[in-house]
Amino acid sequence: MEQQLFIQLDQPPIIICQICRHRVWPAEVESHLQGKAHRLPQATAKQVHQIIQTWEGVEHDPQVIQWPSQITQSIPDLDEYPDGLLCQRDFTHCQFITRSIDKMKRHWREHHGWKVPYKGGRPTHHEREQAQIVIQQGYTIVTCQRFFPSRKGSHYIYIRQPNDRQPPPPTDTVQTAVNEVVQAWEQAQAEAKAQQTVQASELTDANPWLRMTGWADYLQGISEKNLRDCVDTPDEDPPDATEQRVQVIWTTMEQVARKSQRTVQRCGQAIQVEAVRSEKGQTPHRPLLAYMDEAAIQKHVHPWQQILAFIARTQVPHDWTSPKYGMTARQRKKWQQLWQLAGQGPRSSPDPMDHEPDDPQMAAWAITDIEKACLEFCIELLNQRHRSHEYESALVCAMAVLGQGETGWRDPESYPPILSRVIKIARFMVVQKALWMDPDPWQIIQTWEKKDRSAEWVLASADNTLEDIDEGYNSDDAIAPRSSPPTSSIHSDDPLPTVDMRQSRRRPFQEQVTWMMH
Repeated sequence: MEQQLFIQLDQPPIIICQICRHRVWPAEVESHLQGKAHRLPQATAKQVHQIIQTWEGVEHDPQVIQWPSQITQSIPDLDEYPDGLLCQRDFTHCQFITRSIDKMKRHWREHHGWKVPYKGGRPTHHEREQAQIVIQQGYTIVTCQRFFPSRKGSHYIYIRQPNDRQPPPPTDTVQTAVNEVVQAWEQAQAEAKAQQTVQASELTDANPWLRMTGWADYLQGISEKNLRDCVDTPDEDPPDATEQRVQVIWTTMEQVARKSQRTVQRCGQAIQVEAVRSEKGQTPHRPLLAYMDEAAIQKHVHPWQQILAFIARTQVPHDWTSPKYGMTARQRKKWQQLWQLAGQGPRSSPDPMDHEPDDPQMAAWAITDIEKACLEFCIELLNQRHRSHEYESALVCAMAVLGQGETGWRDPESYPPILSRVIKIARFMVVQKALWMDPDPWQIIQTWEKKDRSAEWVLASADNTLEDIDEGYNSDDAIAPRSSPPTSSIHSDDPLPTVDMRQSRRRPFQEQVTWMMH
């Protein structure tokens, strides 16, 4: 396609845009193709730019080329202007050409110290005729061209023997033809890329970033297009039954993130500090901040939506090779619950142990069954220990798929922001989970709404089991939780389990956050 857009000249050794019909520096090809004249996609412009850099015999340094002031024959790929004005005040040395009589007069004043004779007052008809004759003697009409519309090389060049040729076709006609070429080229590129699969051998040629992530090895033999499609945003009203559920889960995940952020905004700073802790024993200096606006929350929750879409589309039967991963028994149970609720569509259903608030302001805090199931599954994705390799985790596998961008692997500059968004929303959800694990979450929410900081729950003892000094101290070892069964695949058609966020022992809100973060 680059040959449809640019042509290379031997002398001077430059390239010319066939649409704009002027010279373009090789270093500016990408920005030129993304400009107003072409408006090509960044990926297309970048590919053409990279190809142009490999052309031999093209000069890249503007200071090297000596631009001519006149040539014998016109250059076919540059526009010709038959209305050029060549200065005649010093015709043996001056080669100045312009297409404006006012610019010519200014040239005469500044470079030749001459101006049109004028005696003052209102000139007579004879005086005007004489002045016009003197002006016409100061220039001659010539045919000219120029390489640039501005900057160095933008001066007009005198053509001594102009060609007798047809005028160039209109710009819009040329643009239409080139657009058709660009469209055909992009379609061919897309078809070729759709057949392209990830090869493990790329590791030997990749940079240290890819060797560290191991993406090419894990995703070996999988179509890059299928990887992008499986995390793509679902249609608003898809006809396919699977995509309908994906769309419901996609929307639900956004609601979970919004309500989780609201909880972080209203909870105390002590909880916000605990939620940002990354290591046991660490003392964070900044609390977890929750100040995202509408656009920011959509941007931050998008990776989590893609993670759930990837799992949903790979858990149902599909006709393409997908990445291999497993789930723990708890993850399988939570996913089964979420998937079947998604088939029923979003609906509100209060927890049997909770009361349905009558106050609309309080009702805004309520979460539906599917939102609860979505929150539970996301927490279980985080609640997994790696025994042998990180890719045994469904979450890590999904994050590897997000490493595949539109034009190839994401680099150390473009991928960490995605990881940062996943972590931030994860911290929000941990706080949200801890709130609903409290023995009386509605009393906490009521306190927030009424701004009553002296409620009884705030003044509760930190540990009601603390013994007196006289009685001595006695503590039984906690029973270690049973480890999850080995990872395995999930079948989403099993009976629907009951939504239940309760545990045998409910911890207070802040204690639950601390326990989950450790």
